[in-house]
This record gives sequence, C-alpha cells and structure tokens, in this order.
Amino acid sequence: MNDISITEAYFVYSVRGKGKLSGNDCRKVTGLLTAALWEMTQNGLLTITDSRIRLNDVDHFTRAWFQPLYEHIREMEPNDLSSLLQDYCSSWSDRHLNALSNEIGLVLEKQKLITRAKLGIFNGRTYFMPHQSAIPGLNAELQVDILYQKPVSADTAFLWLLLEQGQCIPSDISGDMRDTFASKIKEALTEGADSALVSAKALLDLTFSLMKKGHLIMD
Repeated sequence: MNDISITEAYFVYSVRGKGKLSGNDCRKVTGLLTAALWEMTQNGLLTITDSRIRLNDVDHFTRAWFQPLYEHIREMEPNDLSSLLQDYCSSWSDRHLNALSNEIGLVLEKQKLITRAKLGIFNGRTYFMPHQSAIPGLNAELQVDILYQKPVSADTAFLWLLLEQGQCIPSDISGDMRDTFASKIKEALTEGADSALVSAKALLDLTFSLMKKGHLIMD
C-alpha cells in the first residue's frame, strides 16, 4: 500500500457496488472517518483525547482531502467525535460527506483507480466506480503484506481492521483467508505491538462504540 493512503484504499473498497457513500451507510462512513482522522493525527493536524478533537495550526495540507474535514472540525461546536460522526452519518444531508468524498475521489481518479461520473441533469450525484482491476490489485497487495510482513505493518493491519468493521471485505476473499488474516493481525496487536497500530485500533474501537451508543448502527 505504498502508492495510496489507508483512507484512499478504504474508500475504493467502500464505494464498490454502489459507487457512492451516503449518510445511511453508517458502518462504511464511520470506517472512512476513522481512517481519515487517524491519518490526520499521524500528520500532526489534530489530536484526539477523551473523544475531544483539538486542531493544530497548519501551513499546508499534504493531502488535499485533509482540508474539507479539517475545516469542518474547525467550524464545529463542540469539537467532539460524537458530533462529528453525527454530521457525516446523517440521512438529512450528505453535504460534508460529499465534500470529503469528492476530494478523495479526485486523488483516486488521477491514480486511475476509479472513474468519477456525475449522473442527473439537476443536482446530479457524483459516483465513484472502481476500475475493474482496482479491487483485485488492492486485494493482492493486502494478501502479500499480511502473509509475508513480519510483523504486519500498522498501515496494513489497520486497513484490514477498517474493512472488517466497515463490512467492506470483498466476497472473493475466502473465509479461510479471512481467518488467516485475523490471526496475523492478532499477532501484530499482541506481540510487541507497534504503538501506531495500538493507537489506530483504540480510535477504531472508540468511533464504532460512539456510533452504536448513538443508535446509528444497529447490530
């Protein structure tokens, strides 16, 4: 996964089939936000403590799609995870989600992983269709990384955890392979775990628990 970020890779998986995320896709959207927030913390844009988000001053954004999420958080009151998740997992308006998706989609379009298409004459919706080879290519990279990295890197392990929680795992990854992946990730989390992976897993657990608490995800 050297060419695209965790958030971008997750996005390709998440729009497979429908071509678009909406606020009703709570699990997928929560996974996307978790990935984006974690990457922003890793790039020094923000810190998250006890569900509160604190923005750091930045001169520029290393990824264009950081900006719409950063600006949204800056305008929020209060700046907490629950409020942020509610804004993106909303059936009333996809305005914030669309802004983030469009910026991520533009990056992936330039890398020839998706095709963007705007459908409808009035207020047309933008769809993001993964290229035929995009998912198989990502699957192949993911499989090699998980099976042969010792230990599995934080980025690779986190992407798999996001796909599990967001229920975005493609059906062509067999049950046996999923079990093997889960075992490898468990090892990465227990045997001298990378601090970055530990923090990513903690954020993932927090965001999904907040979604369930807010009754936006029904198990």
